[in-house]
Amino acid sequence: MEALRALESTIFSEWQASMEFLYSESGSVGEVGCDGLADCLQTSTDQLLNLIDLTPDSQLSLEFISLRPSFPLAAKRLLELALLSNVSIQEGLARVDPIIEITTAYATDNYWCNEPPVMITEPLPEMNISLGATLRLSCEAESNLPLTYYWMRDGNVLPQFTTNKLVLAAVQRQDSANYTCVASNPVGTAESIDTSVTVYELPQFYLSPESVVTYFGDGNGAWFACNASAWPYPGWRWYHRSSPESDWILIEGELTNELLVLDPQVEDEGMYACEAFNYHGSVRSEPVTLTLLPFTVSQHQFPLEFSVFISNGTCTAEDLYDSLYSLISETIDGETSTIDDFNVTEVDSENYDVSLSLVSQNITTPYLHLSTFAEIANSALPHARSLRKSVQLMTDLINGDTVGLICPGTGSSVVEDSLVVGKLRYVCPPGQRLNSDYLLCLSCERGHFSSETESSRIVNGVSFSESVPVCERCPLDTYADALGSITCSQCPKYHTTSLPGTSSVNDCLPQPLVLECEARTTSDHIDIDCKTNRPPRTTLCSFNGGLKHQCSYPVAINRDVSPLGSHTLTIFVEDDEGFQAEETVPYFLEEDSKPTASAAVPPLEVAFIKDSPLVQGDSVEAHILLSRPVQSLVCRLKGGSFRTEKNCSGGYVEFSGLSPAVYTLRVVATNRRPDKEFIRSRFEITDDTERCTLHLINGGVSVSGDSATVEFTGRGPAHGYLCYLDKMDPYQCSSPVVVSGLSSGRHVLKVVPTGCGRNRMNLKTHFIIE
Repeated sequence: MEALRALESTIFSEWQASMEFLYSESGSVGEVGCDGLADCLQTSTDQLLNLIDLTPDSQLSLEFISLRPSFPLAAKRLLELALLSNVSIQEGLARVDPIIEITTAYATDNYWCNEPPVMITEPLPEMNISLGATLRLSCEAESNLPLTYYWMRDGNVLPQFTTNKLVLAAVQRQDSANYTCVASNPVGTAESIDTSVTVYELPQFYLSPESVVTYFGDGNGAWFACNASAWPYPGWRWYHRSSPESDWILIEGELTNELLVLDPQVEDEGMYACEAFNYHGSVRSEPVTLTLLPFTVSQHQFPLEFSVFISNGTCTAEDLYDSLYSLISETIDGETSTIDDFNVTEVDSENYDVSLSLVSQNITTPYLHLSTFAEIANSALPHARSLRKSVQLMTDLINGDTVGLICPGTGSSVVEDSLVVGKLRYVCPPGQRLNSDYLLCLSCERGHFSSETESSRIVNGVSFSESVPVCERCPLDTYADALGSITCSQCPKYHTTSLPGTSSVNDCLPQPLVLECEARTTSDHIDIDCKTNRPPRTTLCSFNGGLKHQCSYPVAINRDVSPLGSHTLTIFVEDDEGFQAEETVPYFLEEDSKPTASAAVPPLEVAFIKDSPLVQGDSVEAHILLSRPVQSLVCRLKGGSFRTEKNCSGGYVEFSGLSPAVYTLRVVATNRRPDKEFIRSRFEITDDTERCTLHLINGGVSVSGDSATVEFTGRGPAHGYLCYLDKMDPYQCSSPVVVSGLSSGRHVLKVVPTGCGRNRMNLKTHFIIE
C-alpha cells in the first residue's frame, strides 16, 4: 500500500510539473494571460466569479443558485492543488469536483449558452397600398428560447401589435411610414429590414367640367374646370375631339385643372374631357361639349304713333302717306336709321292715325366673327345713339309748333297731334335671342325656340321697359333638333317627352297604353265596355281566368245563358308599339224575381245639384240630390290609373289632393250585383296656377351715392322673394330693396318670386353708381 501511495504521489507531482510547464510564460485562460499553474488557476476562478456576478438571478437555474455559496471555498481548495505536495490522485480529484460541479451547472444554464433570435422571414422593403385598404405585414424569427414580437413605425413602438403580424385597417395618408418588426428572447433581439409603406389615393373627381355654350370668337373664351382628390396630388391632362366618332387628342401644354379656350372658332367645337392622374392610376371625366352659336348684332327699334287732323277740305290716307313719309325721311338720320311698318289709318273724314317704327341700321356682316367685341360695340354704338337722336327729332317735329302740312292736290291743312313713343324693342333675326350684353344676338340652342318677353332695367337712374328676344324651352310633346329654331316640332302621334327642352325626336317616347273598362247593366244582359287612349292592335278576353280568346268590346253577357254567381272578365290589349294593358271587371249574375206589391219600393232618383262636381284647385266636391234616403250609395272616382271611392249616401262627397288628369265621378248603388250606376260626370284637374308677376313702382329705382333703392309690387301666389345682386348668392328680400356700399359702375338686381314653380315672371333691373 505504501508503494502504491508513493506511486500516486509521484503521478500527481508529475501532473503538477507538467501543468506548471504548460502554463509558464505564455499561459492563458480564455483571452486572459497567466503565468504558471497557480496563476492560471487563480485567473480561471476569477473569470468564473465575474460571470457569476454579471448574471441576473432571474436568468440562473435553481440548481446553480444553490451551488453558488460554496464557490469561494471550492476555489480556495482548487488553488491549493498548485502548492500541495504528497497529495494523491483521489485527494486532487476531491478538491476539483466542487469546481467542476459549479462550472458544469453554469455551462448548462440557458442564459449564457443560447443566442439572440435570427430573422428568417421579413416583410417586403416597399409596399404601396390604397387609401382605406387594410395593411398586412408579417415576419418570423428563429430561436431556441421563447420569443416575443413588437412593431415600430418610424422608430416608435406600436404597443397594440404584439405578434409577428401587423394588420392596420382603413389606412389613411398619415399611415405612410417605415415599419419594422422586432423579435426578442431573453438573450437579445433581432430587427427586420424597414418596410417603406406608401398610402396612395387614386384620383376621384369631386368637380367635373360642364358643357359650355357661347358664340364664335367670344373674347372671354370658353372656360372648363375640374378637380379631384388624390394622393400624391394629381397631375392634369385635357383632351379634345371634334365628334363622337373621332379620336381623342391630347391638348399640349394644358397642365392644370382649368382649360380656357380663347376666341373659340369652328375647329374648337366638339367634346372635351379632363384627366387626373398620379403614379398609381388615372381617371377621366365624362365628356362635355363646347357649342358655338352663330350670332348677329342686334338692332334697336322704337315704335311711334301720332294723329293728324284735317283742318279744312278733304284728304285721303293715300294722300297723306307720301307727304308724311317724305317729311319723316328728311327729319331722321337716314344713314343710321330706317323707317319700318309705316301705316296711315283713316279714323273718320277729318282724323287719321299714323304708326311707324324707327330701326337702327343692320351692321351684321359675314365676317363679323373675326371682329372683337370692342370693335363690334364701337361700330354699333353710333347707330344706337343716332336712332335715339332721330326719335328726339321726330318728337320735336310732331309736338312742336310747326306749320301744318298741305295735303297734296287738295290744299287741305294737316295739323299733327302729340307723338307717342313706344318701348324700345331689341330686334334679333328669327331663331335668335338677345345676349346678356344687350348687343349680340345668339342662336337658340337645340331644344329651344325664339320668343319675346318684356323686361325692365335702369340706366342712369331712369327705369324703362323693353321688349327683348328670348329663347324658351320646347314644351312637352315637342322637340327642336336644330340651332336657331323658330318653333318646336311635334312628337310623332301617341308619343311624348319626359321633360321640356327636348332636342331630338329620339327623346319622344311612346305613351303608355291606358285601358279603362266598366260594366253596365240592362234588363236582359250586362255590357262591359272599354276605352283606350289609342287604338289597340289586339284585344283578348278571358272569363274567370280561363283561356284568352280574341274579342271586341263592348262585351255582352246574356243573363239567360250565363251561369249565376260571381264572375270576372279580363280584357287584354296591345298596340303597334308593343305596349300592353289589362283590366279585370267583376260582375254578378242573379236570378231575376218580380217584386210583389207589398214590397214595392219607389225608384231611387239621383241628380247632381249646385254646379256639381265643383273643381277648386286640386279638389272636387259634389252635392247629390236623392229622392229617398239610402244606405248603399257610393261615389267612385277614376282618373287614369287612380281609383278611389267614398260613401255618399248623405248627399255630399269631397275628394282632395288630386293630380292633374281627366276624372270620371260615378254614383252607384252597391246593394245589388252588378252595381247599379245612377249618374256620372267628367271633370278635369289642371295645373293652372296663377302666374306670379313682378312690376316696378314709384319710378322703380332711385340711386343716392353708393346706395340704390328698388320698389316693386307682385301679383300671384308667391310665398316670398329672393334677390340676386350682380349674380351673388341670393337672399330673402321684400319691397323696397335697399342695397348700399356699392362700387361705381353698372349693377344688376334680379328679384325672383318663390313658391310659383316655373309659372313666374322674374324682375330684372339695372342701375349705375357714379
